Amino acid sequence: MTATYEKYLRGTATRAEMEQANDVLRDYLKIAGIGTLLILPGAPITIPLVAKLGKAVGVDIFPSSVEEEMT
Repeated sequence: MTATYEKYLRGTATRAEMEQANDVLRDYLKIAGIGTLLILPGAPITIPLVAKLGKAVGVDIFPSSVEEEMT
C-alpha cells in the first residue's frame, strides 16, 4: 500500500493500483475502529449493536475479509 502511494506521488501509479491501495487503507481504518470498540467495557454487547446500527444506516464497519466470511 505505501509503495503504491509513493508511486502516486511520483506520478507512476495506475488507477487500479490506487483503488487497491485505498481499499487496503479503508480496511486498516475499519480495523482500528473495531479495535477501539474491543477495549471498551461491554464489547460483546456494543459491537453487535454498532454493527446493526451501521447496517441500518448503510455504513460498513467490518473489514472486507470479515464481510466475505459473514456472507
